[in-house]
Amino acid sequence: MRHVSIALVLVVAAASSVYAAPPPVSFPLDANWVPFHCGTAPMTDPQGDDAMFPLDLDLVGDGQDPAGLRAGDPNYLYLRIRLDADPAPGGTLGSGAWGYEFDLDNNPATYELLAIVDGITAGGPMVVLYANTQTTMPDSPADPATTPPIAMYPFAMNARSVPATGAMLGGTPDFFLDFAVPWTDLAAHGLDHTTNVRVWAGSSNMANDLDGDIACHDGTTGAPTLDGTATMTEPADPGAGSGSGGGGGGGGGSGAELVGGDGCQVGGGNGALVALVALGLVLARRRSR
Repeated sequence: MRHVSIALVLVVAAASSVYAAPPPVSFPLDANWVPFHCGTAPMTDPQGDDAMFPLDLDLVGDGQDPAGLRAGDPNYLYLRIRLDADPAPGGTLGSGAWGYEFDLDNNPATYELLAIVDGITAGGPMVVLYANTQTTMPDSPADPATTPPIAMYPFAMNARSVPATGAMLGGTPDFFLDFAVPWTDLAAHGLDHTTNVRVWAGSSNMANDLDGDIACHDGTTGAPTLDGTATMTEPADPGAGSGSGGGGGGGGGSGAELVGGDGCQVGGGNGALVALVALGLVLARRRSR
């Protein structure tokens, strides 16, 4: 019996080492990010244009330092937003939301997917992916996405805030809010590497829409509309045309992810665990003879 116990302890210890927590996503180098475009120019937004959304809720950008960029690799779509202040000082995300809406049906007055960094919902900051299957606020980026979300990923694993080196739009240091969404979850809802998309980048006081400062729009001129602030149509992954599957500088591998829906589950296979358990049982049987 002692041999059986030792074998099972070894199996559990080996399984624990195999299923250590995955590392955070490895984001691309600055040189590998490609801007979205308002018209034919890189995505821009004036500093301080919406008094209701200042500082870390204020998107900023000009032709040299765009407000919104993306990158890709075989595993992730990476999204970047330039902000007037740090949204996560000391690594703690503030109470707000920042994200991208995606047009997938070639109708610039509606959006179909929302990828958003959520610092509002109780339970801790997350990167959240929503579908938008029913329009309740026509032609508005504040149209709420459909709940519950498609998928959720911990902020600490799939997002970061970093200084935007060299950029001081408005006279103060800017910051990048970067986040990563797995292609597997995006592709299941119609967005893959080569999908041509329009996007809207913005901030929000809500967890499932963009009701704040919207890129490609001067907030002093009134409320933004979707068809008035949509970017030009471009491939979601800027490197997809080269056949490399991405233009980014490294992904985070195929680590575990928290998937939303009727329930939550941790992704990743269990083949290694099954093999270890089987080995332990074989050793136990041999020693009990």
